[in-house]
Amino acid sequence: MWISLRSAACCLAMCLAFGGAAVPASAQSAGSDNLKVVTILLPGQVGPGTDTLWYGYDLGIFKKHGIDLKIDTPASVAGASAISLLDSGRYDVGYVDSVTMLKARQDNGSQLVEFYALYQSNPICFLVHKSANLRSLDGLKGKTIVFASTSDNTTLLAMLAKHGVTPSTATIQYAATAAQFGAFIQGTADAIATYAYSNQPLLRVVHNIDTTAFCQADDGFNYQRAGYAANASFIAANHDLIRSLVAAMGETYAAAAANPRAAAQSMVDHFPNLAPPVEVSSATIVAQIPFFSTPNTKGMPPGKMAVADWAITKQIGVKYLGIRPDFDIASAWTNVGYDKEKK
Repeated sequence: MWISLRSAACCLAMCLAFGGAAVPASAQSAGSDNLKVVTILLPGQVGPGTDTLWYGYDLGIFKKHGIDLKIDTPASVAGASAISLLDSGRYDVGYVDSVTMLKARQDNGSQLVEFYALYQSNPICFLVHKSANLRSLDGLKGKTIVFASTSDNTTLLAMLAKHGVTPSTATIQYAATAAQFGAFIQGTADAIATYAYSNQPLLRVVHNIDTTAFCQADDGFNYQRAGYAANASFIAANHDLIRSLVAAMGETYAAAAANPRAAAQSMVDHFPNLAPPVEVSSATIVAQIPFFSTPNTKGMPPGKMAVADWAITKQIGVKYLGIRPDFDIASAWTNVGYDKEKK
């Protein structure tokens, strides 16, 4: 989410009002005041998406729902390594990239199941300098576009190709994240692919650069991007706990949306040397809200998922991301945290 850092508000509040591996021992034992201990992995980076949970922790929301939340934020863990830690039972639940989880289920026998969809819309975008006055991606022909070398850029390249922007009509480069953003800031890159909701505020506030975003969600590449997952065995053994957890998560994100500056300050308090400025994080907390739902989940509680969105995710996965046509998408997610019965 963030560069150079460790790897509508009322709408969300209204939504809240609507109404494998062995099971880790932590969820089986009570914490202080008879709270259930839940260990959660937030891999990689400091950013409003996952680390907003610290705000809920500070407000006592998780304890109100009977949970003693133990948050771990290792800087060196992301992607497949996060999947491995969750599969092994090292943590009860964790934040995962949805497609990475699907591929781990398909290729490596992972038993992870997504139970709370955070980014239900795909938040990856191309950013260009606003001063360039580009009206569409067609304008990137003859320009330089820099991708993060550590990311899977398949759908982004396909998105460019829809607009006639290919390696033969533009200069396409790959670089480490810091170098990618350095090129954009210095003007040697005309466009970069990144999370617009977080990096637009960062570029504006820290570098005084205004940008225009061309997002995948608006161009036929809208799919489940990321959420919280756990082993199927953990979910099966802890239905009530999962219900309490998703309620606490939804309440936390609603609280952050209602008071983004306070939520941003919470990140600074927990990560004083790493978190972005409050002005940046608070703007990001508001900007990410549209990606927390889709037309199919409008009016549903935060994090609850729709069959249609996962069907679209599979279609895109099969076409671009190596998912097989016979992959069982239905077993990869659950709304058990919201429903009395499993979906």
